[in-house]
Amino acid sequence: MGIIRKILRPGLYGLGLLIATFAAVALWSWAQPLLESPPGRADAIVCLGGEIDDVGRIGPYSSARADRCVELYHAGHAPVIAFTGAGRLDYTRDVAQQMADRARAALVPEEAIITDPKARSTLQNALFTLPLLSKTDHIILVTDGYHLPRSWVSFKLAGAQRVTLIASQTKPRSADLSRETVAIWFNLLRYPLYLVAQGFNIDGAVALLE
Repeated sequence: MGIIRKILRPGLYGLGLLIATFAAVALWSWAQPLLESPPGRADAIVCLGGEIDDVGRIGPYSSARADRCVELYHAGHAPVIAFTGAGRLDYTRDVAQQMADRARAALVPEEAIITDPKARSTLQNALFTLPLLSKTDHIILVTDGYHLPRSWVSFKLAGAQRVTLIASQTKPRSADLSRETVAIWFNLLRYPLYLVAQGFNIDGAVALLE
């Protein structure tokens, strides 16, 4: 029995940690809209791309994120919107460009639109987008509420100074919360590997973050 306990104990600890993380993500997703305040004037609005369907089109989550960014832009909170997100390998229209198209249709001028069509993860969103901005002292980060904490950490690790969080939607699906729970711990494991690979100047180190 002692050996069985020793074998089961790490698994139980891990399960408990995942359950606690799931609960924290769900709580944050509910509470974030209540905690938000007007973001003030920022250097840029950053819109994180979300899902894409089987024929290469963005879905309601990415669309809602883009629309929220457009609202913030027209309210005068930043001079530019940076849309970030790759597409499926078998389609040419990436998520960033499709979100940018929604902004153009909503009368956001071309000179106020920046796109990063390469990022395939939240960490890559941060690493690829920040260098495209002329200033990053204060950015407004827009994504779904459940995704905001991991996004904030990713952009801070990439060098952003002040990051204001704005949720685009408030009702996540249970599948979204489960996926986010796993992604949080997956990122905690792979980011140190990326830093080591980068430190040794290994080509393609950023691919570890896809």
